[in-house]
Amino acid sequence: MRLPWAEEYRGAAEVVYGHTPMLRARWVNRAICLDTGCVFGGELTALRWPEREVVSVPAEREWCAPARPLADD
Repeated sequence: MRLPWAEEYRGAAEVVYGHTPMLRARWVNRAICLDTGCVFGGELTALRWPEREVVSVPAEREWCAPARPLADD
């Protein structure tokens, strides 16, 4: 079970995390999840720092079927 901890995060540090597949990367309270489900046929996503620019490319193929749909938020 994945808890939406980023919604409550109020720390000063910028946090980059993964292992929570999402349809797209997005910032929530100075935290960004870069896991956009490449293994599930989504995208491979990177963060250019210090520009804070998100760059994504489509997966070559679906390597593994997801157990449930990727989160949309």
